[in-house]
Amino acid sequence: MAGPSIAYSTAGQDNGSNTLYNGSLAAATTSSPFTFDLSTGGAFGGVVGFEVTAGGSVSGTNGCRLDLYDKADASNYELTPSISYTFSPVVVSTTYRKAVRVPTGQWSGKVTNLDAGQPLSSVKVTSSKLS
Repeated sequence: MAGPSIAYSTAGQDNGSNTLYNGSLAAATTSSPFTFDLSTGGAFGGVVGFEVTAGGSVSGTNGCRLDLYDKADASNYELTPSISYTFSPVVVSTTYRKAVRVPTGQWSGKVTNLDAGQPLSSVKVTSSKLS
């Protein structure tokens, strides 16, 4: 019997429904919530790819946070994040990447620009199922 495998999505590339967020993020804003399902098709969880590129300038308080919320019941997600990861501080025009391991389940997420004065030029979030 073969072991589990994962087909990684490419950050920013739309591989079916794997692209969860892809765009810039204005100063001090939070993205609209996105959802993804790692509970079907023999899933053993998955990986959420998180990539941030800072703009041409950054304020003293800067960074970007990814928050992931597990589904609490048939129609609601948890109120506090089950998983959170922050890139902070960030440096001008630098790209940061993180692979976040996520257990099996149904998830909601959002990204927040922690810089009160400057936008992030690029934020990408993708999901890849381990099955």
